[in-house]
Parts: sequence; structure tokens; C-alpha cells
Amino acid sequence: FPELRLDLVTSKLIIFEPRRIEEIEKMVNPIHPECIPMSEFNESLKFEFSVLKDKYDESLKGDCLVLCVPNKDIMQSIPSFYESLDTILNGILKDIIETANQESSLKDENNTIHVNLPPKYPFKYLMLISFGENKKTSPVFFNKMITQMNEFQKKNKNIQSFTVVLGFDNVVSSDIMYFCTQFPIDNTIEKRFKGNIVGSEPKKPTKKIERIHFVLRSEDTIKDCNSRVLDAQSVSRGLLFARDLTSAPPNYCDPVNMAKEVISMAKSVGLEGKILQPKECEELKMGAFLAVAQGSKSPAQFVHLTYKPKGEIKKRIALVGKGITMDTGGYNIKHQMIHFMKGDMGGAAAVFGTALSVGLIKPENIEVHFISAICDNLVSRDAYLPGCIITASNGKTIEVGNTDAEGRLTLADALVYACNLKVETVIDLATLTGANYRLFEGRYASVLGNNDELFQMIQTCGKTVYEKFWQLPLDPEFQEMVKSEIADLNNTSEGKAPISTSAAFLCEFVDKNVKYAHIDIAGCSGMGTFGNGFGVKTLVTIIKELSSKC
Repeated sequence: FPELRLDLVTSKLIIFEPRRIEEIEKMVNPIHPECIPMSEFNESLKFEFSVLKDKYDESLKGDCLVLCVPNKDIMQSIPSFYESLDTILNGILKDIIETANQESSLKDENNTIHVNLPPKYPFKYLMLISFGENKKTSPVFFNKMITQMNEFQKKNKNIQSFTVVLGFDNVVSSDIMYFCTQFPIDNTIEKRFKGNIVGSEPKKPTKKIERIHFVLRSEDTIKDCNSRVLDAQSVSRGLLFARDLTSAPPNYCDPVNMAKEVISMAKSVGLEGKILQPKECEELKMGAFLAVAQGSKSPAQFVHLTYKPKGEIKKRIALVGKGITMDTGGYNIKHQMIHFMKGDMGGAAAVFGTALSVGLIKPENIEVHFISAICDNLVSRDAYLPGCIITASNGKTIEVGNTDAEGRLTLADALVYACNLKVETVIDLATLTGANYRLFEGRYASVLGNNDELFQMIQTCGKTVYEKFWQLPLDPEFQEMVKSEIADLNNTSEGKAPISTSAAFLCEFVDKNVKYAHIDIAGCSGMGTFGNGFGVKTLVTIIKELSSKC
């Protein structure tokens, strides 16, 4: 309504007509993106494997030859297992090493040699990469190799293929699969939000890597790699999807846009998918989820995807991810790193990245549900308040001790929903507590639950794909610490044992007969601007493991 106000300078009454809230919001945010731009996965990239032979064959060709050398000082001499290869290459390795001993400029700070080769050789470039004293590969070494290969391709944009020779015996196939999963991710540059400057010349697109050929000594390793490489590339696509969601700015990745992107992905790989709108969530009495969501003008979206195998279903599992697309903390507002809280949906991103991979791999005998209650946690005139009492969908009442402990509220209704699907196992992933980052500095995710066998599976599967998990206690005493004097539960424990008490709170919404694990991935799913899809590889491995045991 218009107001009369006194102008103290002129002593006259003036009519003041405030703008409508809706008009102000349009001024503040005149253009709202209608979708999330997603990175293009390199479909043309192929991985090949062959045996290192004593004489030249046509498979040993490409733009760049990469030799992995175990010597700490790669200029000492040619390793014995590359002597036959040097014979094939007319002694070029010996010449390069002798030259490198005299010209230190050939060797960079990473103990790697890069050489342009004359036209007479079957390769344009040669890289020699050292990985230490022991003749043993590791993810650390392969990360180094990925970085070196990507950096070298940036400088030499005509490179479209690499031939990687691992000429020693104990090369582990799981390490090579790590490379095949990770390389496409690291080779995809995050440039979705780079603008086109008016008047500038358009940049020439970088040529895509089309072929990476591994040359190994062991036939058994080659056979194992060939049987696993397609699954590795499927996991890679899921990782990229999760990374893109987690890294997207909050004005792009709001609840509506994220839900649309997830449903579009689900259709592309043959998954069933649905979105429950706020009215439907209200009918299911999801009071905890809707309380968190009510402060945002972007409506809450409850997403449920389902993978159903062909044939008999012998096991059912639900994966639940925390999906807070922007977490300001609400009225208990965050006082630091608030601009990184676009990544507070890293758990949901990992769950839906897993969905993409599972849809491509198509494991047998197991039905998988992928669930997330997606919303913002904002400060507004409609936002929920500290001290409110809300009711979750299982009828339990919750005193809001802190609006920044919102993730467990949205997960509460999602867990009740998951258990109502009559699954045997529920695993949730959530960037739930800053305590997990402070405890492990992003090196481990915490696991808490009601079943030791499930924890062992998570830890074992994580080890095979180089994701680390640590079990923390979930004793009955922690259950007492989340009780409220005026409601059934309180969503905080006043800072006491935050990781264990948050898991104890979540257990209140899981059926007793369901195997349950809560995984706190705070600090693991990426820090700062970029996400990394932590959890996708482990979850896919768990699903494949459960499928194989049916």
C-alpha cells in the first residue's frame, strides 16, 4: 500500500509507493537460466591393449609414445625391458638419454622428458615419465601421467593418440582401469561458463584424443583390461555428470533445473524417473523436507529414479543423496565459505552419476533406486526458523535447533520414502558435517550404520577404486544426544560428536530391518569451485558386487 512520509528537508508530506516484491526480484535476477550446460563426453576416445613384442608391429604407432620408467633418475640408462623397443626404434632411446644427460632443458620439473621426433619414426613425440624406484604402478603415478599427457596435449594441439608402454611385469589391471576412468574426466576442461568476448577471435577447438593404446607384457593383464574397459568408461560418464552438477553455479543448478537434468539423463539410459512436486510431498507429509525448502522461490523437487534389470529381481537397494543446491545456513547463517555451498548437493550428484553408470552397465538381478530431496536452504521472509517444531513423514517431531543442520532434515523424509519401497539395503551420501572435513581433510569419508557387513563391503569396494572410507562409532549414547525436551528429536547436538550424532539422528528414519549406512563425504566431493564425483566409483562397484552374488 502507498505510504505518507514526511520530507524533513521541505517539511512536506509525500506519497511513497513501494515496489512490489515480485518487481524487485525481477530487477535483482532479470534472467534466470533455464538449464544447466553439461560437458560433452568424449565418445570417440577408445582404449586398446596389446602385448609388447620383440619386433615392430603396426599397432605400435600414434602421435605420442609414452614410456613409463621406474628409475628415479630417468637419464641413467635404458631399462633392460625397453632394449628390444629401442632396437625397434633404431636406438632413439639411447640417443635421447645421452642427449638429456648433456642438455638439462629436455627434462622438466616433474622428471619427465618431452622430445619432438624426426619424420622417419612412427611417432611425432616421445615422453619418458619416471615413477620412482620400484617397478610398480599406483594411482598416484597414473594421476601424474594423466596430468603430464593432458599438459603436453595442450601445448601440442595436433595430438590425437597416445601409445603408453608399461614394459615391466607387475602392472595391476585395476590401476590401468583407474586411468581409463579418470583420464576422460581430467581431459574435459571446465569451460561451460566461459563467455564469448565481443570482437575477439573465436578460439580453434582443441582436437580430441581418439585413441590411447596400452602396450603391456602380460597377456592375463590385457585380457582383464579388455573385459573391464567398457564398464570403466561407463563409470567415467557418471563421474563427469556428477562433477558437472556439483560444479555448476547455484543460479544454474537450482532445484528445478537439477531435477530436469537428472530426468533427462535417466531417459537417455533407460531408467524410470519421476519428480514429486511440493503438493505431492505435502500429501506424503514430508514436513522436514518442505520446511527447509520453504525459504526459496525455487520449488522443492523430490527426484526418484529406478533401475530394473531384465529377468528376476533378487535384491533391492536404495541410494539416497543430500541435494541442497545452495546452503546459506538459513537464519543460522554461515560465516565463511558460503560461496562454495553450491556444492552441498555433492551426495545427490554422486547418486545420480551412479544412476547414469548403472543405466549403461545394466547389472543383472538387482533393482536400484536413486533418490534425492532437492531444495535450497535460504534466508527469506518465508524461511523456517530456529526453534520451530516440524513433523517428518514417519510422524516424528523435530525441534529445529539450528537451521544450518538442514541436510539431515531433507534426508529424513528421503530415508522414510526409501524404506517404504521395501528395499533390503539403504546407503546415503551427504556433505553433512564440516567435522568430517576437519577430521580427515578430504582424505576419507566417514561411514556409520547398523550393519558391519555392509561397512566391510563399502570399504573393500572403495579400496578397489581408490576411494577411502573410515568407520566411526554409532553407539546408543549418540541416540540420546539428539533427543529434544519438547519434541521427539533435535536436529543438533550442540556440537557434541557431530558426525556420530548426525548419523544417530538419521537412523530414526530407517526401518530396523533394513541394512543402513550413512556416508559423510564432506571435504571428499570437492573443495572450492569444482566437484569430483566422489562416491560414484564405489557405489557402482557395490552394485556390481551385489549383482554378482545373486
